[in-house]
Amino acid sequence: MFFIGRNQERKNIVAALKEGVNVILKGKYGIGRTALVNQIIAMTQDQWRFIVLDFSLSPAQAEASALSSQASFRQPKRKFGTDKPGQRLIHHWNLEGKPGVIVLDNVAGLSSQKKAFIRRLNRLNRFHFIAIVEEFLPEKDLGLLRRELIPSQVITLRYLSVDNGEKMLRYFSEKYRFHWSENQIQMWASATHGYPLGLKEIVRRELERLGRR
Repeated sequence: MFFIGRNQERKNIVAALKEGVNVILKGKYGIGRTALVNQIIAMTQDQWRFIVLDFSLSPAQAEASALSSQASFRQPKRKFGTDKPGQRLIHHWNLEGKPGVIVLDNVAGLSSQKKAFIRRLNRLNRFHFIAIVEEFLPEKDLGLLRRELIPSQVITLRYLSVDNGEKMLRYFSEKYRFHWSENQIQMWASATHGYPLGLKEIVRRELERLGRR
């Protein structure tokens, strides 16, 4: 999996988890929040058991989706529908003897049901949390999320450095044999200010121009 930059942010998130501190990850759309968390999962899966929930869904839907996508959970004796959201993760997920980390992806708002879901899991002291919040999450909901995830640390992703932007473009130029010049790479990295989505858009357009979509 190709990934570049974010060394300090990655270290901060791992350090927070080791200290038992939950993480709230903020940043502009396309800045690479989910990509960073996926990189952390790939690098630290020997330390923690990660459970990724799509929090744009209802708690029950997110939980059922996570369980159905994994092989490492114990089959419940009762039907899922008889459990409250949260109980399935608590009772049926096999953490393989590791601390559990629940990743709440796409947090765009906090309904009363979602607050209750987080509170139910948090009170068990079985899981740490990484919440990936949307840019448009209301400040009121961000405050509520921080309160539910005490103790927590807010980490905001900024643009990549221009150097890392250049490295990213060089990687794709070599991968897809674009044969971009250094001047082109430097110009595009500077023009996008290291915005990952902007860099990917340059690659997408080049593939489209070459008929390689």
